[in-house]
Amino acid sequence: MLCIWSCMAFHLAQPPFNAGSDVVDMLSLCGVVGAIAASGVGRCVPRVGILRMSVVGGCLQVTAWISAWLWGDSYAGLIIAIILADIGAQCLQVSNQSASLQQLPEATNRVNTIFMTTSFIGGSLGTFCSGIGWSMAGWTGVCIVGISFASATLLFSAYEKLTKFE
Repeated sequence: MLCIWSCMAFHLAQPPFNAGSDVVDMLSLCGVVGAIAASGVGRCVPRVGILRMSVVGGCLQVTAWISAWLWGDSYAGLIIAIILADIGAQCLQVSNQSASLQQLPEATNRVNTIFMTTSFIGGSLGTFCSGIGWSMAGWTGVCIVGISFASATLLFSAYEKLTKFE
């Protein structure tokens, strides 16, 4: 999720937008949808399952990045990408956090600390890679980084699903 925000101001500062940071601030309000979705996602994980929810989150992320790549030169395209990426991130966060906490239920505080630290490191890596993508290929490079990270999530989930049935 941080990939999309790390270079959004650069993207919006260029044509066709020629916008300032105030527009990025307005677009950040789309994140409210993700915050609202978080409670619904939390209720779905026990019914749908951790692995399926991870797959849903990964699919939403890939769809978000493809939308950002194809229609990222319009506000509507960016809004759709932001909302899908945020809901996908919520699905991934809640399902992965649930899976982590199930591993050692007697040490939830420690497990949650490790989970959040790892999540922060992953977000930092995504931001770093997005910066590299931007410097090499502009918005297309950022989208390629996002698609790559989201695809890696899906591949990992697919691997987990296949190994569970063996």
